[in-house]
Amino acid sequence: MFSLRPHLNTQAQEKQTRRRRLQLLLFVRILVYMFLVQAAGAATIFFQWQWAWITFACGSAVQGIFVALSVTCNCQVLKLYTRTVRTAHHSAGIAMGTPYGSGGTEMAKSASLQLLTWDPVPDPV
Repeated sequence: MFSLRPHLNTQAQEKQTRRRRLQLLLFVRILVYMFLVQAAGAATIFFQWQWAWITFACGSAVQGIFVALSVTCNCQVLKLYTRTVRTAHHSAGIAMGTPYGSGGTEMAKSASLQLLTWDPVPDPV
């Protein structure tokens, strides 16, 4: 039977399934947190509960931090994204160096001050 999806081996299918599951769980975690904060805000308006206002205010204040930590602490998702970015750079043949001087990896591994100089010197503006 003709299918629109190309035939993938089982290992690649498992990898895609795992990636989608991790992305979905991260999305659900963030969605639940945002829903709880908004529900506390609605409870404040409708029922005039003081604890709901405190929960809403604190939850809104740390909402961005929570979302950022949820994304960065989910290391498996970050590993998947960095692998895809890394393989895209290598397959495209993009050089990681800079036009002036040495690349960043050489500079990070060495304590030499000569690597900090621009060679060739950039044109003055």
